[in-house]
Amino acid sequence: MTYHPNATAKEINHYVKYRLQQDCPDNLIVVACLNDVLHHPSIKDTSPGVPPLDPMEVAKGIINIGKDAQKAGVARICISELIRPKFEIGRLAVEKVNEFLREQCTREGFVLISQGNISRYDLGDAIHVNNFEGTDKLRENVCSQFYTYRPIQSSNFRRDRG
Repeated sequence: MTYHPNATAKEINHYVKYRLQQDCPDNLIVVACLNDVLHHPSIKDTSPGVPPLDPMEVAKGIINIGKDAQKAGVARICISELIRPKFEIGRLAVEKVNEFLREQCTREGFVLISQGNISRYDLGDAIHVNNFEGTDKLRENVCSQFYTYRPIQSSNFRRDRG
């Protein structure tokens, strides 16, 4: 597992290609690319000269990570929906990207990991899951895609928050 704060789909794809040359795993899970939406100029500046965000292009950037990994020999590609941020303009754009991701994952034979159960109350800041329920939900959503995964009864392992 690697972390790339503020990275876009293009930057992550570059890193993934490098890692695949070093070690080609059987599975690739992509939980990324919200930055392609949040750092797009049109999210902050709605003046007429700023080109609008193209949700299809964002989705294609994410799908291309999977396609390149598949070409390199990765057998199973799992792509996460983008987690909906707290602020409204970002949420609308993310919903559109997720629509395209659903279509493209079906067409490419990739597994789509739904993040629909993560709400704004599960976020610690505007876009990142918090250390409690949000993290648990994200982990369950990702791990549930693998048949060997058996969830631990998390209530037995939670820290006392009282």
